[in-house]
Amino acid sequence: MAGINLNFKKILYVLLFYIFNITSIHPDIIYLKTGQVLESSKILDASAQSVTVEYEGEKKTYSMSSEVIRIRYGQDVLEGINILLTDETLLNGFLVEQDVQKVIFRREKHSAKEENILKSDIKQMSNKKILLLYPEIILRGGALQVLNSGGSNLGISSFFMAGYYINPPWFKNIKIGLDIGYGISSNKEIKEQNFTFIPGFFSFQYIFNGAGMEKLTDSITFAERFSYAPHIGIGASFVIFDDGEGEILQSLMPSTLVGFTLYFTVVPRLLFLNLSVDYYGLYEKAGQFHAAMSQLSLQYRY
Repeated sequence: MAGINLNFKKILYVLLFYIFNITSIHPDIIYLKTGQVLESSKILDASAQSVTVEYEGEKKTYSMSSEVIRIRYGQDVLEGINILLTDETLLNGFLVEQDVQKVIFRREKHSAKEENILKSDIKQMSNKKILLLYPEIILRGGALQVLNSGGSNLGISSFFMAGYYINPPWFKNIKIGLDIGYGISSNKEIKEQNFTFIPGFFSFQYIFNGAGMEKLTDSITFAERFSYAPHIGIGASFVIFDDGEGEILQSLMPSTLVGFTLYFTVVPRLLFLNLSVDYYGLYEKAGQFHAAMSQLSLQYRY
């Protein structure tokens, strides 16, 4: 049966040769068992036993059974390809051929070693560079305490934030993102008097011990599930003051957010539970607000 299949392939190569000789002027690619790839070659003659090729100005005959792996008719060069697997592994190499079920892939162009990759295991495939930004959505909730409220005598209030982050591949262990927040801090004695804070920050984080953020596996140790990150945010806050007697003042104030986040990996590389402690500063000509925040957050990477 194996001999019949081999003869059938040889006959098919010959038929394809004559068809493409008539219908196509494109060069062909010959894959040799040594690993060499003859790109932009011209097939001069082919039979079930041998193929004669003109390559780089020289003519040579190769045995179909002992020297040739395959012939790709009408293909000029071996295409470079980048493949991202579903386990987040990134492969860089060359696309030999593909069908509806699998991709035949080479890591090195002139190597006979080939890999069969099921398409069900492929997340993304492109001839352009694949950037792994690992975007993240973070939802936070906690408490805000203004430290220098003066005569306003502001108490502890609820504060909520949402963030969108990416992990740029050019900077190892660094996250870059945008954060927005919302909170209302009321006077302890005059409940109708309050400040509304709506901040927005351009934020940076540096991750230490990020094993749980990098490995898509459940085999990480309990200690590896913990990561920590100092962070800083620079932006502005829209502040609304209601004196409780009908007068409302509004101001846009430059702001900073400086703090520390402790990460716990729930699902490696995907889901995290965090605790953060921050200093929140707001600045204007008339004075400054200083506040402390503590928040729990849920972070999802996709």
